[in-house]
Amino acid sequence: MNSSVWGTSSSVLFSFLCAFLFLSIAVAGRIICGKWTNLLTIFSGFYGATIFFASFQGYGIWLANHATLSAMMLGIVAYAVGYFGVLAWHQGGTETVNFDQKAALPAFLIPSSNRSVRKKLAILFLILVMGYALYRFYILITLLRSGYSYQMVRTIYFSADYFFDDETASKFGRNPLDIYFMQPMLIAVYFLACINLFSNVMGFSSKNKLIYWVVSFLSVGITAISNGGRELIFYSVLVLGFCFLSIRSNKKLIRLPLLNKKQVKWIIRFGIIAVVALVLVSVFRNQTKKASMSDEDNFGFLRTVYLYFTGYLPHFSVRMEALNENEHTHGFAFLLGLIKFPMAIIRRIIPFDTPESYALAESVTTRLQQRVNIGGGSKFNAYTSLFYYFYLDFGYLSVLLESLIFGAVCSKCEVNYQKKKTVYHCFCYLFCFYLIITSMVRWEMVHPKTAMILYFIPVIFKMSRRNTDRIS
Repeated sequence: MNSSVWGTSSSVLFSFLCAFLFLSIAVAGRIICGKWTNLLTIFSGFYGATIFFASFQGYGIWLANHATLSAMMLGIVAYAVGYFGVLAWHQGGTETVNFDQKAALPAFLIPSSNRSVRKKLAILFLILVMGYALYRFYILITLLRSGYSYQMVRTIYFSADYFFDDETASKFGRNPLDIYFMQPMLIAVYFLACINLFSNVMGFSSKNKLIYWVVSFLSVGITAISNGGRELIFYSVLVLGFCFLSIRSNKKLIRLPLLNKKQVKWIIRFGIIAVVALVLVSVFRNQTKKASMSDEDNFGFLRTVYLYFTGYLPHFSVRMEALNENEHTHGFAFLLGLIKFPMAIIRRIIPFDTPESYALAESVTTRLQQRVNIGGGSKFNAYTSLFYYFYLDFGYLSVLLESLIFGAVCSKCEVNYQKKKTVYHCFCYLFCFYLIITSMVRWEMVHPKTAMILYFIPVIFKMSRRNTDRIS
């Protein structure tokens, strides 16, 4: 690994140029779409900002190398091309691409039927995820009382089969019920809760809307505390804010009382609880790490924040240099989360050996858990951004094609929501936003816990001839 060239003047210049390009694309998205909350601006703006700050090499952390920055530049530009391509098609049937105006969409962008929420099923799902969250919390308390540290509990949940005996893994670690059903159901329920909170699509009273959201948020918080995953709480707060801005931007909703004073107070209270939960999870995890950490590894708060938002860049570079020339996943990294569930069923019926590229895609997230040096005495794991997963498939070619597809899908969902304004289209819109805000870590569709949400959509939403559940 030749990390010495990562900090040269040419690398710094290239890094700043990438940041400028990505931020320019973000501004272009704002100009064309007429708002800052469009998915292109959020996606490109985030990577532009993180690369900009990473270019200063704070705390001695390495820059990303040229190969990494080239892959990201290719990916961001391809995403923008796919995004603008759908908007251009949309523009062909109207005078402007302004989302605030009605426009005719191409036929393939408009579903032939409408979808409405199965409200009783949505309530049942809420009960199930809350019950399972409490069950996982009971496991946490049981393990802590048995002498396990909080960090060990987290390891048991995420990687029990690698660090503990088989009995512990099967009893307390993640299981198929958790991965294929409860986790995607939790995220889906929270999406519905946020949409319902800011609209009248499910026909709940103001009190019941608030109760549904509060219980879903508590389920998220309890789940995060139980497995030590702070990111879930952070993502939930971002989804709530984005959902509010998305619905609030609808001119037809300006006259509607989105929130009363009581609801605002409760949301503020739970916002405070979210912050407290994040702090508590961080404290518990850090306390159990201190015994095995050297003084130089015991970072301050600002350094930790800087590391979390920029460390994925040199980590991406280290992982790229470690790849063998023939080590590719041939499309499985892009689609694994979608095909893993049916593949598991088929393999039980017809036993067969999976391809090596499939096995590699299955193991990539676990392999990335091993901490590696990224400069300045810092070690990092897990976070590599979605572009690393795209690169795993076929190299730069898959970065180009898969980023193009991702951009087109995000644009399609955004245009459909602005045109149809139904709870179903808002749900798909939030799902794309979720993929973006988690993309700093990984391409979430590699995991069934996120990809399985797409399987839940036809369960949660029923086909309807009438245009029901419209957010208006």
